[in-house]
Amino acid sequence: MPSLPAANADGAPPRGRAPHRRSDPARVAVLHAADDLLVERGYAGVTIEGIAARAGVAKQTIYRWWPSKVRDLDGHLP
Repeated sequence: MPSLPAANADGAPPRGRAPHRRSDPARVAVLHAADDLLVERGYAGVTIEGIAARAGVAKQTIYRWWPSKVRDLDGHLP
């Protein structure tokens, strides 16, 4: 397992990419966006790009939770 970089001279954590966090509010926004789009456009009209845009997240956020396709969201929708 790689070690974490040491703190900077001033004691602050090193700068760079933020760690990948799975934000619960983002997850909820994705689920609501997917549900809304399914109602508005039907299954065939739902895309990862559309869900991401509606939820205000990057596509990568969706793929972190659901690595394959939109149909994986099916069991998670209200």
